[in-house]
Amino acid sequence: MVPPAAPLQLADDLLQGADSIAKFMGVTRRQAYHFVADGRIPTFRIGAIICARKSTILNWIAQQEAAQGGGGAV
Repeated sequence: MVPPAAPLQLADDLLQGADSIAKFMGVTRRQAYHFVADGRIPTFRIGAIICARKSTILNWIAQQEAAQGGGGAV
């Protein structure tokens, strides 16, 4: 039996800045800025800082996979 996952602390879930978002997603900083500008990923701002939640991005990716037929094997 797998123990239940510990709840995430906000600091553990929050990505602050394009560099953090890019690193988490495995893309370049420039690509992250384009995704944000095009509204292609779920983000928000705290003042002038672009932010995202890891959990929200992971859920969004799962929804994108489901909408495209599962996204399983290549």
